[in-house]
Amino acid sequence: SISVTEYLNGLSARKNIVGPPLDLPGYLSLPDDLREMINEQNVVYRDQELSGQTIQEYFIATSDEQIIRAATKKAGFNNHFFSILRFYFVVLFGGSIILAIIYWRSDILFISPNKRFRDRLIDRFIIASLACLLALIITTY
Repeated sequence: SISVTEYLNGLSARKNIVGPPLDLPGYLSLPDDLREMINEQNVVYRDQELSGQTIQEYFIATSDEQIIRAATKKAGFNNHFFSILRFYFVVLFGGSIILAIIYWRSDILFISPNKRFRDRLIDRFIIASLACLLALIITTY
């Protein structure tokens, strides 16, 4: 999830969370040294340790009074490992269902007795690509 906060004169004015509402720590008011750094550079990116969490922060100074902060949790090894594991379980489950359907029904279109269609290797690659794309979409949703 991404937390977007608008600061007016260093005080939090509005906050919006995109994605699942996770507890992302933030500031009610920006520290003076951070405000000065943002106003000097206009754009600041940093990784910050807040409340025991590593947060990626991106600050944009749109004017002298207004600063926008976008923050999210930094993805670590555990996040990437879980995403890959989840993807492969979806592929394994979906592949098992597809193989069961093929086993029980031998008259499916893409394995039909039509030699011209069955012998086209590119068609099978397209079907496999679409199946992997579908699994990726289901996994990331």
